[in-house]
Amino acid sequence: MIRLIFTFVLLAFITPSSKTCIVPERGTRFGDLGKRSDVVLRAVVNRTIATQASANRYEAVFHVTGLFPSKSGGFQRGERITVGPFGPAPRCTPVEVGSQYILFLRRNPEGTGFRYRLRYNPIASSRRTVFFFGRLLAGKITGRHFMVSGCRELARPRNGKVQCTYGR
Repeated sequence: MIRLIFTFVLLAFITPSSKTCIVPERGTRFGDLGKRSDVVLRAVVNRTIATQASANRYEAVFHVTGLFPSKSGGFQRGERITVGPFGPAPRCTPVEVGSQYILFLRRNPEGTGFRYRLRYNPIASSRRTVFFFGRLLAGKITGRHFMVSGCRELARPRNGKVQCTYGR
């Protein structure tokens, strides 16, 4: 009976979904997604591939459409990359064929299959997010800047008050 309960507890807490979708570390800001990743790419989903492990999980084949020069990882526009898994788990990002995303990747150790895997869940690509990460990764804005609805950039001065900065 104790073995049965122990097995149930293990299955309840050690599930594939807890390891497959990337949860940012506590205190991670939006800009940290790009800074902490080895490679940051803009890509469109070409197709999805069901994984053998689960019918609910799948990998996606992305077509690289844009690069951030300081974090390109040797990729070129037009290349294809397969990453995943994706799926319906609570912290997974569902990806749709034809949609454009910003991918945050990290290098795998040599000899482990794919060269890169997801560092964080991808985010939907928009002009605003591409502009933000482009400036951040080029060193034109610092980690003190972050995005808030209604502001192009937002800086938090030393006195703690928040102010929007427009243009430049």
